[in-house]
Amino acid sequence: MAPKYASAGVFKDRRCARSSFHPHNLISPLSIPPAIKAMNYLFFLFLGLFQLACAARSGTYDAGWPVGDATWKQTDSDFEKETGISQYKLFDIDGLIYKYQLDIVVSEVQGTFGSTYYFIDATDRYSLTVFLPGVHTVSYNSDDPYILSVKVVEG
Repeated sequence: MAPKYASAGVFKDRRCARSSFHPHNLISPLSIPPAIKAMNYLFFLFLGLFQLACAARSGTYDAGWPVGDATWKQTDSDFEKETGISQYKLFDIDGLIYKYQLDIVVSEVQGTFGSTYYFIDATDRYSLTVFLPGVHTVSYNSDDPYILSVKVVEG
């Protein structure tokens, strides 16, 4: 019988190709050494703990911010400690697209990879993602622009 795959240099004949495969040569889960099983267990345990440590924390905090003039208002120390927002100003801008503007001063970013703030009024919520401390702005439209609460999701 002539070699079927001789030109490709893969097998010399079909009999050799078939006889080299034996199901008993496969590794079964029972043949994994205990040290490898322990390393797999530790790896998945470490991965789970890492996910818990990196999980995004969040919290919602009462704000009570009315629309006023364009002057900075100081937040209380507990609010600043929990949200990182030290000052805010919420005022009417009567722009072409948006009617209200909220500026905040972030003194400390809450998450390792930034924070997302949700400013919640009676009709909607407005999001702002912050990576660095400083002044940040969100403009919006609303039938009731009074900011009831701020939700912080740490990244």
